[in-house]
Amino acid sequence: MVFDGAGADTLFNVMAADYHTFEGITFRNCGYAIFAGQQRAGGCVGLTVRNCRFEDVRDGIFTLWNGARDFYIADNVFVGRNARDGLTGWGGPEDRFLKSNTAITLQGAGHAVCRNSISYFWQAYHMGTAFQGFDGGGVSCDIYNNDLFMLIDDGVEVDGCSRNVRVMRNRVIESGSPISVQPVYGGPVYFIRNAGYGNGRSGLKIHEAWPSGMVFYHNTIIARQAVGRGCYTCATFRNNLFLPSSDKGCIAFPSDGHQISADYDGYGPTTFRVTKIDGAAPIMDKSRNPWWPLKKYPPNEANTDYGILSEFQQATGYESHGVMVDYGVFAALQPPPQKTPENPRPFRSAQEINFQLNPAGGAVDRGVALPNINDGFEGKAPDLGAYEVGQPIPQYGPLGDGQ
Repeated sequence: MVFDGAGADTLFNVMAADYHTFEGITFRNCGYAIFAGQQRAGGCVGLTVRNCRFEDVRDGIFTLWNGARDFYIADNVFVGRNARDGLTGWGGPEDRFLKSNTAITLQGAGHAVCRNSISYFWQAYHMGTAFQGFDGGGVSCDIYNNDLFMLIDDGVEVDGCSRNVRVMRNRVIESGSPISVQPVYGGPVYFIRNAGYGNGRSGLKIHEAWPSGMVFYHNTIIARQAVGRGCYTCATFRNNLFLPSSDKGCIAFPSDGHQISADYDGYGPTTFRVTKIDGAAPIMDKSRNPWWPLKKYPPNEANTDYGILSEFQQATGYESHGVMVDYGVFAALQPPPQKTPENPRPFRSAQEINFQLNPAGGAVDRGVALPNINDGFEGKAPDLGAYEVGQPIPQYGPLGDGQ
């Protein structure tokens, strides 16, 4: 069944329709395909959307109502209007980024977003950002096994969440950042076995809005830089692989006293940065739009850079079991293509990307056992990154042949 919006701004408005199910439907040619809630006004609960297709839409499923509860968004295909031949820039009408905005925007709690295929949008999944953590939103949501491709901004953006949010086994190919989490209002928010490749900015966008309460386990992130600034607190890193997509990689941590635990991770050639941040209450940055919870950044002089892992380990105590790696840890994966005057926006298709490890590479057996996370690992110890040698590759995107 196909519903064509004929260019309407909203195709289905279900703000006052609790526990509705959409299944096996194609939505096209509209602004909002399913509008499910308005901020501070109202919306629905219990929405189910499964085995559907969204094409030629600005926004797929949308609610900014913080009272939204228990949405189940699974096994859908979202194909946006944005450019197919490469990622456009972040702003300006010439960049065409608002042809398709966000596939799935959900505030509230108790949502499950799983096994969706999303491509050619501004961003794939967006939690809403706008201070929902203060009102009890961004709680107990699961975002897992989604296949995300060609997204100008973020793959999974859980900005504004508060606690018990789990982002697991998602694949993000060619995006601005695969993961954004700024801010988190205390956490915990978990990122487990996500794989990102060819990301134009930060692999983990946790360096703005001073988030607190993140856990990163077994992620494989290939991006221009892993983390740009050490402006976050209360974070744990274990068994991750961080490789830069160029020779200007950087991963930043805050200085002592901010409850950071980082160990057993693998790093490609990168700069290790330590940011000295003030423990006092930060000042809102009035130069930005007032709704955006950014604080003033420490000056560049507050950064101390280390070009060698051993120097970083000795100076900070972080990563006492961390290792340096290169692309030889992968069975076949190559670095992202570099920009040239002839091809300023190079990219690789998702079908070309294989995160499987080289059984003889330096990421095998270099991790640490994490109960309920990597039980049943092969060999002497868990492998680093999203994949374990000898175990099946996760199912990304819709089950079966999709729509």
